[in-house]
Amino acid sequence: MFLLTVSILFSDFLLYYKHYKLISRDALFSSFFTIIFIHIFHIFVGSIWILILTFQIYKYKFDVINMANLNCLKIFWSFLNLMWIFLISIIFFLEKIL
Repeated sequence: MFLLTVSILFSDFLLYYKHYKLISRDALFSSFFTIIFIHIFHIFVGSIWILILTFQIYKYKFDVINMANLNCLKIFWSFLNLMWIFLISIIFFLEKIL
């Protein structure tokens, strides 16, 4: 799954490169790439957290600490979903208006 994600991101980058939509060419694409890389970082952190929590639950079963960690992960993941939906929507609406 990780390799598939990396290959899709790489092919998208090549597509933008082919059409000269690079970071240094235009303010819109500079902000676009910055936001995408921050989003990828958040997904990476969340995925690592999921893996660590999965191993902890497998090793220690469901105890109070693991349940609290699982609840924090749920809140983190839900917050990221809402934040990115809001942020991307605002950026695209501003692009259409401006």
